[in-house]
Amino acid sequence: MTKHNQKTQVIKVVVSLLTLAVIAHTFYSFYSVNTITMVGISGKVISEDLDESSSKISFEHRLVLAGEWIFIIAILIVFLIKAKMEIRTVEHAIFTKLKINRGIAQTDLDLMYELTKEKKAIKINALANYFEVEDKTIIAWARILEEANLVSLNYPAVGEPQVVLNEEVKNGAQEK
Repeated sequence: MTKHNQKTQVIKVVVSLLTLAVIAHTFYSFYSVNTITMVGISGKVISEDLDESSSKISFEHRLVLAGEWIFIIAILIVFLIKAKMEIRTVEHAIFTKLKINRGIAQTDLDLMYELTKEKKAIKINALANYFEVEDKTIIAWARILEEANLVSLNYPAVGEPQVVLNEEVKNGAQEK
C-alpha cells in the first residue's frame, strides 16, 4: 500500500468518526434525558405534543447542530469531487497505456515524457498509478525532465501537483 493510499484511508476513518460524533451529538441533543422528562413507560413517544421536546433546544444549540451538519456535508462533497477527478485522471492514463507501445530501448522516463506530450498535463498521482511507483519517484523523474527543460512541475493552490509540458516544447511540436 502506497503512502497516498494510507493517507486516504486515515482521512476516511477520521471523517467517519467525525460523522458518527455529529450523529451522536444530534441524537443526544434531541433525545437526552435532560430535554425530555420521562412520563410513564413509553416516555414522550406517545404524546400529543411531539414538538415540545424540540422546542426545548436553544437557538444557539440549533445553530451548532446546523453548523456541524453543514461541515460534514461539505467534507463529503469535497471527497466526492476529488474522487471523481482522480478516477477521471486515472481512466485517461489507463486509456493512454493501451495506446502507447513500449519500444525496446524505451525507459519509464521516456514513456512518462511521451504521456506528458500527449496529455500536456498529468497529475503525479495518475503517473504513479500508471507506473506502479510512489509519488516521490515520479517527482524525481519529473525533475530530471525539468532540468532538460522539457516539462515543469506545477503545484496548484488547490488540487494535486502535476507534470506540465513546457511551452517551448509545445510550440516546437506545432511547428513540425
